[in-house]
Amino acid sequence: MVFRDVAPRRAVERELRQWHHIFEHAGFGMAVLTPGVELTLKQVNPAFASMHGKTQEELIGRPYSEIVDPEVWPAKMKLLQGSSPTDHLVTESIHVHKDGSRLP
Repeated sequence: MVFRDVAPRRAVERELRQWHHIFEHAGFGMAVLTPGVELTLKQVNPAFASMHGKTQEELIGRPYSEIVDPEVWPAKMKLLQGSSPTDHLVTESIHVHKDGSRLP
């Protein structure tokens, strides 16, 4: 019989559940982008979707460029391309709401 200590795995699972809860219930918008040339929205929390006037399903998988104000997109792209896939960036930007209004 082989015994394995599962405590480390359970600790990681507990941490993941905690972070998922924080992500889903944060009162401010949060998004996870896929790395690469065409940045896409991999995950967004409900607050992020709501502030854009869309559902999470409408946003996930869409290009990030679709929701960033075209005037600030070149600077935003430069910042994002200068980061590595393991970086955690916290930035502010001007986004575009579903109705066309601008969101700081």
